[in-house]
Amino acid sequence: MEISIIWNILNTVLLIYTLYFLFTFIFKIPKKIYAYLDDLDAREKYREIKK
Repeated sequence: MEISIIWNILNTVLLIYTLYFLFTFIFKIPKKIYAYLDDLDAREKYREIKK
């Protein structure tokens, strides 16, 4: 009986951690994409100014 309770607690903790890491990973990807696009825009503006 006690082992099953401990096992359930461990499973819920692991589930919360995996969901947290998945959500943070999913939210980090668009930030990287936007930063990359902003970097490309900055490079194009720099090239236009350089000409």
